[in-house]
Amino acid sequence: MTPSATPSSRSLTTIFIGLAQWPLCLAVLSGSGLDLTQPGIPWDPIGVGLSGTSILLWLLARQGRHPLALRLLGAALLAVASMVIFREQPVEVSALFLMVVAVAVAVAAFRSGHSRTSLLLTNATFVLAVFVFVESLSGLWVSLAPQRATETWDGSVTTADDVRSARVLPDATAQHRASLADGTLLFDVTYRTGPDGTRRVPDRPDTGRTWHIFGGSYTFGNGLEDDQTIANQIQRRLPDTRVFNHGCAGYGTSEAYQTLCDVLADRSDPAVFIYLFLDDHFRRTAVPRVMLDERWLWDKPRFVLDEAGLQHLGKVSDNLAWTDRLHDRLSERSWVYRRLLRARSSRWVPGPADQDLVASIIVEMKQRSDLVPGCRFVVVRLPMYPSDFDESALQRWHDVLRNHGVEVLDFSPILKNCIRRDKLSLDSCFYPTDGHAKPRYVEYLMEWLAPYMQRWRSETSKSSPDPSG
Repeated sequence: MTPSATPSSRSLTTIFIGLAQWPLCLAVLSGSGLDLTQPGIPWDPIGVGLSGTSILLWLLARQGRHPLALRLLGAALLAVASMVIFREQPVEVSALFLMVVAVAVAVAAFRSGHSRTSLLLTNATFVLAVFVFVESLSGLWVSLAPQRATETWDGSVTTADDVRSARVLPDATAQHRASLADGTLLFDVTYRTGPDGTRRVPDRPDTGRTWHIFGGSYTFGNGLEDDQTIANQIQRRLPDTRVFNHGCAGYGTSEAYQTLCDVLADRSDPAVFIYLFLDDHFRRTAVPRVMLDERWLWDKPRFVLDEAGLQHLGKVSDNLAWTDRLHDRLSERSWVYRRLLRARSSRWVPGPADQDLVASIIVEMKQRSDLVPGCRFVVVRLPMYPSDFDESALQRWHDVLRNHGVEVLDFSPILKNCIRRDKLSLDSCFYPTDGHAKPRYVEYLMEWLAPYMQRWRSETSKSSPDPSG
């Protein structure tokens, strides 16, 4: 015969439910942006006061005055009090605390004639606490696992920016070194920037028509010396032009657009604008919710496409809902949640809305460059390591650009043919650590791009005389 629940057992159940809620409350309030570590606020006395109030409510409930409402309110206050008192404890301590409380309450409930349902609830929560503890240890094990490669930096060439995700510092120098776990050196390069806040192009002359290259780290040249970058290799093949490297690590389509607008604001002479597009720019521009656990994406510009057209809403961090912050908090605290999230994000493919957004920004780039007579705007799609999106998945993006007269060149099939022709592996063109391009990748690109560049130079030369005189 199952013993019936007594008032004391019901109180024990309510107390335990209240204690078990505080990690969830902590996640929710952290997601909402409330800072429980803010100095100047007496958090500990507040926690003690809330605990005392919850006990008073339970004592009133035992007198028979609105027992259910008072117990629920007491449980809620105890949850908040526990959250405040244990606000700085890591998840492992939280899980251990729940396990100890679960055992103590289970024993007390059994001795006081606790109902089977309440015991089941207590044991289920205990199992959950064990799961939280084990998964947190799993995350620790992963963090202690040997790293495939190590990277070191001496100096910096970028800084935070109020409009873009970052910007290149003027007249800066940084050394970047990467090695495999066995000590094999991958690269040891030095990045230098000019007074205009762009990466140096050593072979650039003082006069000539200007070419401007936009993009992310492939454009900037991560892992390459100044003279090995795509911009400088273009400069070498067009010695009578002046090539500027506007690339910056992490940039996507939105930052390329903002940078192009800045360049156009300071000029009215013919120029060639080349946007080196990577498929990862879909993610960096659309910033889907499934990838918001990657905090660096919070600094990206947020553009939306609505009935009024293309709109700039500030940064991604300015447009986060409390659910997005909760999602980030859970991914930060839970290794299992984070792994499940990465499994979803790895399968992410830009949908129609994402493709329309990115294509619309690129179309806006072309339309703005067309306002200056003699300017030419071109998109070159660069392959990434280890793979890109399937071509059929991006058909909508291609259609929008083609319908608006945007010239798009795709280097992806060309590179595959070059690797196959020379019987090489992907590692001959990409660094195996982070997938950035090696010098051979740039060589293949220049070999294929050379006739196009000659045509663009010829077309801009016919449009008007050389502005440099």
